[in-house]
Amino acid sequence: MRKKYLLQSLLGLSLGAVLCVALARHTRIDGAMLHDLLQRFDPLYAGLCLLLSMAMLETGVRKWAYLDVHFDGHTLRPHRYYLRHYIWQNWLAQILPGTVALILGRALVTHAGGEKNWKRGLRSGLIDQLSELFVLLAFLPGTFWQLYTQGSFAFWLGQGLLTLLAATLLGHKILPRVILPAVIGWSFLRIAAITLRLVFGALVFALPVGSAAIAYATPLATLTALLPLTPGNLGLAEWGWTYALQLWQVDLTAAALYLLSFRLLAFALQSLLLLAIPALRAR
Repeated sequence: MRKKYLLQSLLGLSLGAVLCVALARHTRIDGAMLHDLLQRFDPLYAGLCLLLSMAMLETGVRKWAYLDVHFDGHTLRPHRYYLRHYIWQNWLAQILPGTVALILGRALVTHAGGEKNWKRGLRSGLIDQLSELFVLLAFLPGTFWQLYTQGSFAFWLGQGLLTLLAATLLGHKILPRVILPAVIGWSFLRIAAITLRLVFGALVFALPVGSAAIAYATPLATLTALLPLTPGNLGLAEWGWTYALQLWQVDLTAAALYLLSFRLLAFALQSLLLLAIPALRAR
């Protein structure tokens, strides 16, 4: 069984790498562009991206802790317990499809914690993922509206927040065990941190990708996560984001360069956060 999952991961990584190389060739990225990219690296914005990565972890941990108590019926565990395992779940997403890594990782941690019915952890992870999809879908109508009318950012943001609030209240009445307002709230904060990290990711290398364009494209481009074919949606996310940004007049080569460089940056930040695990175990 382990060999089967290892083979699937290797095949997924290979497919993702091929897609990234194909994107670079398709958009005519060359060595000179990569050299120039490294020359423009800004450690200040990279540091801000690290802080936002930590914020993403914290919102995810808080959401998991809430689900663990109110959905799975467990006694609240120490914060470091959730944080330590959540860091590993995020790391698993580098070698497994992101949705699969979170759902299976949550189930395994639940089982290791003494819960015989590991499917409860599986359901918890599924609710976690659905809550983030719920938030993205609330902003999707505003994204299409802005694309075709060139409306203001304030209207886009206001429409998304109002839609999310109304949908949460209505959904909680219809499906009170699935649509949990507190979980939706943590999911919103996590997606806000993800979006801000994407914005600062463009500034790390001083790439001409507008902040508003990134915000508008986020609900649309992130839907590539619904196709869990490669680890961390490697390759699929880069292609999807590149052409989503082009809808807002972002240069195709600049968009591809931004997504490929951001992938490497995010991997480096995730690897850096792994260093915190020994300290969390020692406490």
